[in-house]
Amino acid sequence: MEKTGKRRELWVDISRGFAMVLVVLQHSCGSVYNSGIHTDSILPRMIEAIGVFHMALFMLISGFLFSFSYYIDGKICTQKLKTQFLNLCLIYTEYSIIRYIFKMIFNDQSNNPIDKWSIVKILYQAIDELWFLYVLIILYMISMLAMQLSWWKQCIALGCIASIIYIISGENLPSSLNRAIQYLLYFNMGVLMREKIDTLKVKADCKYLYLEMVIAVSLYVLYFSECIKMGAVNRILRIMIGCFMSKICVDIAMIIQRMADKKHASDQNRGVLYNYLAVTH
Repeated sequence: MEKTGKRRELWVDISRGFAMVLVVLQHSCGSVYNSGIHTDSILPRMIEAIGVFHMALFMLISGFLFSFSYYIDGKICTQKLKTQFLNLCLIYTEYSIIRYIFKMIFNDQSNNPIDKWSIVKILYQAIDELWFLYVLIILYMISMLAMQLSWWKQCIALGCIASIIYIISGENLPSSLNRAIQYLLYFNMGVLMREKIDTLKVKADCKYLYLEMVIAVSLYVLYFSECIKMGAVNRILRIMIGCFMSKICVDIAMIIQRMADKKHASDQNRGVLYNYLAVTH
């Protein structure tokens, strides 16, 4: 977690809080709709509207923390990075085996049955929600290789371009690999964002936020429009919505942190004044 002196950077925690609430909200709406408890037509739209960007926000934050944790003072913490990468691989493997055993025992009662070869397929296809760990492993591996190069920033930028081209062209790989390539864009955005974080904090202002919201709403209107049904166009809109909505959440978090910092400074000044008055009187 990024710190300034001894204080935590609240905007990172707030952004993660937003992402977690969005994940819970989307899955709750999905469960309510799929179970037939509530079949209002607005629910599928809500599920899709949240799904367009909530994981993009998670990946952006992950990319920022990746850069902050393993790229310090212009140097890569190679050993620390390798240790974390191996930890992720170990956790993914252990939970995949546990998940596989339980799924095989209760396969008949499972919503998503698996076959006996699923344990082998975890190399390219994660079991259920473990896809998130699989994607992180792939993104760590790509970023780790990129950072070994002197031109790693350019390499990461090229990764973003490749991710965009792949998303536009369509999805032709197993779902876990598809997600890894798609979220590479947002992860790399977070990595590059760390370089400009001070500027972004200053620009996190309500007037910019309102403009971003107007653009995001316009993109959503186009995305859900009946007149736009082209797959490539929809995928472009998904990319743009993911970028703008992630940026909006981060900006709101930064504005909240700035307000909290001002209040903290005001409380400190008030405390100093009270102490001064107590001493002088």
